[in-house]
This record gives sequence, structure tokens and C-alpha cells, in this order.
Amino acid sequence: MENRIKVMVFEPLREPHIEHIKNTKEVYQNVVEGEYKAQPLDRQTVLIHNVKDKELELVPNRHVGKDIICGTFFIARDTGEDMYASLSDDQMKYYYQMYKESEVISQKDVKENLLYSGEGIGRDEIFINNINLRLGEVDFKKVVESYKTPEFAEAKELLKMMHEEFCESFGTSDVDELIEGDDVFIHLPAVMRSRETGELCVGLVYVDTSSSGEHWGTAFAFSKGFIDQNDKNSSMVEERKAFGVYDYINLPLSFYSKLGCCRKNNQRNFFVGYSRSPKSFRLVMFYKGAGSTASDI
Repeated sequence: MENRIKVMVFEPLREPHIEHIKNTKEVYQNVVEGEYKAQPLDRQTVLIHNVKDKELELVPNRHVGKDIICGTFFIARDTGEDMYASLSDDQMKYYYQMYKESEVISQKDVKENLLYSGEGIGRDEIFINNINLRLGEVDFKKVVESYKTPEFAEAKELLKMMHEEFCESFGTSDVDELIEGDDVFIHLPAVMRSRETGELCVGLVYVDTSSSGEHWGTAFAFSKGFIDQNDKNSSMVEERKAFGVYDYINLPLSFYSKLGCCRKNNQRNFFVGYSRSPKSFRLVMFYKGAGSTASDI
């Protein structure tokens, strides 16, 4: 165990900074000003904050996932035990960029968020962080090139990675199990087809599982990574324009059986924004490694 660990500290209304702290529970308590609890941010990173941050009405700090963390908190590398370890360079860079901006949040905002979202960062945030921390493994140019091939190989590998991260982050491979849970808004891997060119594209769709799957957003995997459907400033805007109007493709059940879709009940769809979308479509939820080709679709 390390005697001193390198952590990133987040104080209300200030930019995050690195500190080297003694690796003791007493120091953890000193940093967060009281008894602490840890919440996972990804498979290797934890956020440590005051366990009574809202009860004590500590100064609201930052939105993290579906939670608002109050008072000073810090992040460290998870060890699977009750003591933590130093952050890696990649962890520091990633979480600095994610949460570098301070926020002005009122106690009223905290109470309303607690009422409507409940406590906890949420598994969807963990899912997105786990994906983001693996994007260095993905050659997005090859993914885009594979959209034009029958094999769809690199695109399917991206779907496979997202499936693996979903299963680890949510603890299930069955989306139906999440519908009655606390994670109301979640991202799901999807495949879109351009109406103009017929070309396929993989991405993430953000849905409300408490309704019939109302659509709240889509991110497309293009040559330099993911782009949100409403992003007007990305260097990939022209790629998004070229893809044009799209549908979530309606796959036959035979394709689901080959692909290994994670839904037990293939008769239930996630319908996405009736007023804005075609009547017939279905999300491609997840890829489990079956040898289907784009021509099968």
C-alpha cells in the first residue's frame, strides 16, 4: 500500500487540483470534512465525499452523473479495498477535463435534484466513463471505413466494446431489468441507417426507460470519435450533415438471435419520439460477437 497517494481534489467554486495526501482514513475524513463514502466513477476510479453532504447542507460543488455532490470531494484509484491508490495520468487528464468547470448551484437545486433523481451518481455515468476511457483503443477512421463494407468489422468491434462496458457498468445484459430501477435515463448502443445513402452508422442513443423509451439524444461514431446530434461546433459536423436524416434500423428477429441482443423480450421495443421518428424501427442494443455482416441487415 502506498504511504502517500496522488489524488484530485474538487472544492466548491474552484478548479480541481492535485494533492499528495497521506494514505490514511483520518486524512480522507479531513479532506471531505467528516465521515466519508465512496462512489464509483468507472471500474478503476472512485469519488470520495462527505456521507452527509446534503443533510449538513454543505456548499454545493458539482453535478456528477445524476447526483449533485456537496462540499469538497476527491477522486482516487480504486483498489477493491477500503484504502485507495494514486491516480494514473490518464485518469487525471480525463476527470480534470470532465469536471474542471466550477458550478454555482443553490440548495434549492440540490433538494429538487434529490427529489427527482435520488441519491447516487448512477450507473449510466459509470457506463459513459468506462467507454470514454477506452476510446484510445478505437481507430474511428477504420470504423467509418467499415460502414461501407459488407463485413462491418470495425464497427461491430465498437459495438462489442460498448456491450461489454454496459454489462459491467449496469451489472446485467438484460435491458428489461433496468426499466423498474433507479436509472431512468440511460445510453444504449444503436445502429442508424441514413435515409439518403443507406449507409449504416453506430452510436449511442439516450432514452427515458420510465416512458416507452422517449428519445432524448443521439451520438454518432464518425472519423474522430462521437458527435452529438446537436453539436454545431465539432470538426465532424460535415460528416453528420452528409449522413442526413436517419432511422434506427428495424432488424429481423433472426438477426437478433445471431447478434445476441440483450433483451429477453424481443416483442417490446424502445420507441423513440413518435412525433419525430418513423413508426417502424428498433434499436440494435448490443453486439456479442456473432458473425453477422452488414448485408444480413
